[in-house]
Amino acid sequence: MSFQPQVGEEITIGGLAYTFGEHPMAPHVPYGQEGRQGVVYQLIPKIETSSGWKALKVFRSNFRDPQMVYLSERLGQYAKLPGLLVCEREVITPQQNGPLLSHYHDLMYAVVMPWIEGPTWMDVVLDQRDLGRRECLLLARSLAKVLSAMEQRGLAHCDLSGPNIILPRLVKSSIEDGFSYVELVDVEQMHAPNLERPDAVAGGSPGYASPRMSHSAGQWSHYSDRFAGAILLAEMLGWCDQNVRDSAWGESYFMPEEVQQPCKRFDILVESIWRHWGREIAGLLASVWEGQALNQCPTFGEWLLMLMNADETREAVHSNPRQDPVKEAAVSPPVDFGRGELAAGEVDPESLQLYNRQIEQARQLENKGNLEAALDVYRSVQAKLPANNSLAQDLVMITNELEARIEARNLLEQEEWYSEPTETRRDRGGFFKRKVLIAAVSAVLVLGGGGLVWSQIAASKQEQARQAQLAAQQEAEDAARRKALEEEQARMLAQQAAQRQVEEEQRQAELAARQQAEEEQAKRAAAELEAKQKAEQEARKKAQQPAKRAAQKQTSQQQAQLAAKQKAEQEAKKQAELAAKQKAEQEAKKQAELAAKQKAEQEAKKKAEEGKKNKDWYEPNWRDQGDK
Repeated sequence: MSFQPQVGEEITIGGLAYTFGEHPMAPHVPYGQEGRQGVVYQLIPKIETSSGWKALKVFRSNFRDPQMVYLSERLGQYAKLPGLLVCEREVITPQQNGPLLSHYHDLMYAVVMPWIEGPTWMDVVLDQRDLGRRECLLLARSLAKVLSAMEQRGLAHCDLSGPNIILPRLVKSSIEDGFSYVELVDVEQMHAPNLERPDAVAGGSPGYASPRMSHSAGQWSHYSDRFAGAILLAEMLGWCDQNVRDSAWGESYFMPEEVQQPCKRFDILVESIWRHWGREIAGLLASVWEGQALNQCPTFGEWLLMLMNADETREAVHSNPRQDPVKEAAVSPPVDFGRGELAAGEVDPESLQLYNRQIEQARQLENKGNLEAALDVYRSVQAKLPANNSLAQDLVMITNELEARIEARNLLEQEEWYSEPTETRRDRGGFFKRKVLIAAVSAVLVLGGGGLVWSQIAASKQEQARQAQLAAQQEAEDAARRKALEEEQARMLAQQAAQRQVEEEQRQAELAARQQAEEEQAKRAAAELEAKQKAEQEARKKAQQPAKRAAQKQTSQQQAQLAAKQKAEQEAKKQAELAAKQKAEQEAKKQAELAAKQKAEQEAKKKAEEGKKNKDWYEPNWRDQGDK
């Protein structure tokens, strides 16, 4: 990621100027928290506003998605829920933040949201920070409230872990309106009824992901938080125990390879919760740890109810060497909680599937001859069903028949015991034997003799045989009723499957209608954008025309000036050439005149010389001729 801001560097988003904050533990380093998808920087407004400090989440290139705009619009409706303050967000887009993106390309589809002050739960675990009982219970209750409110609306974070939970409670003595003791972050992969499954879904974070319940394609449903949320709640509840803090692995309490495996850390944690908060809460953790499917894990409403009843002033119970808290928590009976508002006598499909599995287990126990254990399972299922439910009424008949069978079997065992030799009977022990002996002794004392006791026993054999015959008859009727029960269960399952199919068809129809509406909206938006761009182009053309005419006019003037300048230069050149020519002519004329003058002078001189020569020749000759 090439985006590297500096402390105090100014940035303007949405018309407001911010500066990047400084890390409290690293001077001159911007306050940034790095996550799986990107880095979150702290933004401090230059002018204090009601919106307060902001967080700027800059995504890595492979997580920059244009659908972040649509996602943020949908998440905004959940910002008022406790713990989901980060759903109040604004996305940086070219349409709204063009100048900013032209300068910072890496801010494409970055998200601006409220800054939440406080350490993460991972920070608490890494630092092994000491928290008191009251603080731990308060944090666990707050997290359970957040997750329960989300679950009731079909929401799930889908990547719960220590780094994604911030604890404002640990830096504030009181929480203002709109804040929670626990806040969730990194909500981009959140599940909601009005959201579509992301292209990439996290498979869970190390130390909090279930190896049995996770899928290679990732978890994305309204059940996705149940395992990781339960582990986080257990960590918070156990953190008041020094032994738990000392046993923590690192960024999470459990080593990733230990999750849902027999390990010492689980034994330490579940024992600590059992001692500090009671067997019921420890049983919730044990049921999650041993679970095979997310929808079988306790709901967060169940966790919240148990935590609201927990006593923060209760002293920790010391382990009894005769008791194993881990095993006791693992076999704790589940608490019966409501699963939503249903019509009278109805049971939600998830609970019905669980009850059917338990009934099947009871049948297997019954087939193996373990009638008492089967009766306990039947009764436990019957206690959870509404009294007017048809399955509950069938179970009433099944339990009555099973009780009769158990009573008949006990009578037969009693008869066999009396028919055995004395030495064999003496060797046999157990509660039933003691009970029969006590009854026999009492009968002897009352009636005054042993013979009368044996005669009464002999007289009761006929009644025992009748009871055995009745038990056989009841067993046949029981088989018929079980068959009817199976048919009723099959009918209910078929009805539920048909109902789910109808709901799925409705959901598909709603999804198709929504997609069609979104496509039409996208078409309208594209048409509006095209019209807007066309209008902007026309406006720019109109705005450019005066400037173009002015430029053309200026060009014409410049050309005219250039032509005039060139003409003046040509005229000047012509004048200069003419002047030079005239000067040359004058010079030539002058030279010619001078030459003519010189020539004339030479001619005159020559003539004078010739005249003088002639004169000198003539005079001597004349004199000579005169002498003669």
